[in-house]
Amino acid sequence: MNTKVLYKIAFFVLLTFAGVIASAQTRMSSPFFKKGITGYASMGGAALVTRGTEGSEIAPSASIGYGFGEGTYLGTGTSCYFHSGNDWTVPIFVEMKHSFTKNNVISPFADVKSGFVFTKPHGHGLLICPGVGVNVSRFFMECSFSYDSGEINTQGEKYNYKRELILMSFGIAF
Repeated sequence: MNTKVLYKIAFFVLLTFAGVIASAQTRMSSPFFKKGITGYASMGGAALVTRGTEGSEIAPSASIGYGFGEGTYLGTGTSCYFHSGNDWTVPIFVEMKHSFTKNNVISPFADVKSGFVFTKPHGHGLLICPGVGVNVSRFFMECSFSYDSGEINTQGEKYNYKRELILMSFGIAF
């Protein structure tokens, strides 16, 4: 992909995000500070940063849990990382998230996901994924670092693996 295409994509994302901010100015009630059952859905892309490997991934994700009313959320969820090629990874995780500024349309947040990972072919491991981002009305944008490691069984032999990803995702709270 050449740099002109990347600049156009970045410009489009910034314009879209600016539009969301402008339309969100009329909605002061943020779902990230409500008490009760809350869900999140997101779509993201990831780049492998593990030394010696290359590739990218598409990563849809969903979680559901309980908002405690002061910006803190605890939930569980799953994702599916579709790798370059024919491989995939399915993490099942517990998520803890905290949003920091209550009375603003724009609110920064930090979160962490931790759990188990199932991989193709016949693998499993552990996951840790801290992230930071910003909420804008019902929408959010997040940048996170995902690390998982475990073992893969292929044709009767076991191999240890580790994978590090930088993820950028966009989502909505419902």
